[in-house]
Amino acid sequence: MEYANIIWNPYFAKDINLLERIQRSVTRIPKQIRNLSYEDRLSSLKLSTHQQRRKRGDLIELFKIASNKYQSLPDNFLVYNNSNLTRGHPLKLAKERCNKKPRTEFLSNRVFKEWNNLPQEIVLSSKHLSKYC
Repeated sequence: MEYANIIWNPYFAKDINLLERIQRSVTRIPKQIRNLSYEDRLSSLKLSTHQQRRKRGDLIELFKIASNKYQSLPDNFLVYNNSNLTRGHPLKLAKERCNKKPRTEFLSNRVFKEWNNLPQEIVLSSKHLSKYC
C-alpha cells in the first residue's frame, strides 16, 4: 500500500476509502483485537491511518528534496516563497498555480501548508530526520 506513494497519491475519496478499507480489514486478522474499534486496533498495533502515513511520507520526501538528497532533480523542482519572511523557516514553499487537477496533487502542492507550518528547528535540522533519509 505504501509503494510509490509519492508518485501516485490518490485524491478521489473513493480511492482513499478503498485503501483505508484494505487496512481496516487487515487489522482484523489478529484474533485478540478483532472485536476492537478500528482506532483501538490501530493503537494496539502501533499504526497510524493510511492517510497519516502518506502525509508523513510526503513530508519526509519533501525534506529530502529540500536538503538536496537527490542530485538529479532540477533546481526549480520546488518553488520557494521569496517574500520577506518574518515568521517560520527560510524554506517556505509557494503554492503553484495549476490548471489541471493532477498537478494540484503534485508533492509540493499537496503538503505545502504542512511543510510551511513546521518549526524551523525541524526543517533545518538533519539529525531529527536523518534516520528517514
